[in-house]
Amino acid sequence: MPGRLYCFSPSSFLIRKTSHFYEDETVNRPMSVEHAVEAFAGFMVLLSVALTYYVHPAWMWLTVFVGANLFQQAFTGFCPAAFIMQKVFGLKPERELRMN
Repeated sequence: MPGRLYCFSPSSFLIRKTSHFYEDETVNRPMSVEHAVEAFAGFMVLLSVALTYYVHPAWMWLTVFVGANLFQQAFTGFCPAAFIMQKVFGLKPERELRMN
């Protein structure tokens, strides 16, 4: 049926109809810096695992570097990747996107 999506509800383990999915405010919002950093970190971890398996075991240090960066960012709030994404790609923090 056009205009309706069927999504899985993990809390009730039932399929429920959601007709107002496209009116959700997060659908048309541009990607925030926080989400871009999470996506980039996930991609880098997957890439380093593939490089470790197919190229050389020393590529595991890339995973260690990404993990250490995420760990320090959780405590300090400073993330070099977020800084670069803001300057180069013009991404905005989630806080600014919610205000618009």
